[in-house]
Amino acid sequence: MTGAIRDAESIRRGLAASRCGVIRVFGTGDDLPARLNLSALRVTDGFVGLPVRPGARRASWQWRDLLMSVGVSSNTSEPGWDLDDDEPVVIAWLTAHHPTDVVIASAQLLAPAHLRSLLLVAACCGARVWLLCAPPLTNAQQAVLDSWCSQPISWAEFASAWADLPELFDPSLTPEPSPELARPEPAPLPAADFPTFLSACRRVLDEDTLTWVESVFAADQQAANEWASPLVERDQLDMQAVATWLLNRYDRCATDAELLVATRATQVALFRLGVFVQVDHPHLLATAAHEPRRADRGEQLWRQLAIYREPYRGAVCALAATRLGADDMLGLRCGDVSGDGSTIQLGDGALDVEPGARVYLRAMRLLRQLHGAAPDGPLLAKADGTVLRSRAPGDVVNAARSETGIALTSRLVDRHTTDNRFHNRWGVSAQTLTTKAAAGQEDDQ
Repeated sequence: MTGAIRDAESIRRGLAASRCGVIRVFGTGDDLPARLNLSALRVTDGFVGLPVRPGARRASWQWRDLLMSVGVSSNTSEPGWDLDDDEPVVIAWLTAHHPTDVVIASAQLLAPAHLRSLLLVAACCGARVWLLCAPPLTNAQQAVLDSWCSQPISWAEFASAWADLPELFDPSLTPEPSPELARPEPAPLPAADFPTFLSACRRVLDEDTLTWVESVFAADQQAANEWASPLVERDQLDMQAVATWLLNRYDRCATDAELLVATRATQVALFRLGVFVQVDHPHLLATAAHEPRRADRGEQLWRQLAIYREPYRGAVCALAATRLGADDMLGLRCGDVSGDGSTIQLGDGALDVEPGARVYLRAMRLLRQLHGAAPDGPLLAKADGTVLRSRAPGDVVNAARSETGIALTSRLVDRHTTDNRFHNRWGVSAQTLTTKAAAGQEDDQ
């Protein structure tokens, strides 16, 4: 890495600091914006690139272009865009993504009023703004620019400030996306029940696989014991609690083999506490093969939801991934969402939101605030505060599955899983043993 590349970010900071965050780049001709590859400015890297179209007389056009620069697409099942409401939506999305830099090419094509409003919106999200201008400028445009940035820089200075992103100037330098590595699948595990599972593994598995199994088994057994012991003492360990525990553990499993080890460890832990958990092994793995799980959803998959203009669509999917039901979703208040979108307050507890999904909750919360909603106002609501209809969450999840491929819970409207339903779907059931029966049973773990 050369010194110029290494110092590019410090140059950007210095230029912005001396110009109140707005840097005007004044070129010598119309080749200045044409030489830029704005697609190299990705919002996931903290950059937004906005090309101004010739003849952009309406402010709504620039808002639509800004939305497209953060990933929004018009080729979805989403209803037509409400152009009168684009500005707050743009502010919500830009602030939620918190980009460090917004580059506006061909800024001389903007009408003075549009240029002023665009600068105000960019300032709301706290980003550095780079205005690429080519002569001639009208007196009105010059007045707006002078009020924001009186000291322009040259094209050479701009190139030096962005030397760490060479593909911005030469599309052929765009790096190839790194392929996602496939998860290694452990060797087939024995189908022994929990009393003899570890013994069977020690007989048939190689040393590396056995070490992995014993490590996962020990950690899960300890975790299940720490979770279940207080519930057993209060006589609150029922099938619903066991189902919730296993579903949450399933969400974190990277492979079906890990799920099997975790389930066997949970069986051992609960049996020692007097609860007998039965598991139909083939049934469990057959269900796990098609049920969505958190471990299968990375940030790259979550980014697919950026195609939707309305933040509530991504927010609903983020909530569905926590296995929150439709009624609970529609009952959430703006104050229930943390400022960074990482947690949801639900009753006396909090739900963690997957990292890749947090931007959608941030945007939804910000949009409601821009619409004047108070902390106790409904989260999933329209601009006038009207809560979404009860079937909306299901419709959103189904549309997202078909248009983006993101798989979410199929129990969207059934937060509480009944004993029979969980047993029939997953092949798992639990029953409390008598004290005498539990004390008389031993296993070889």
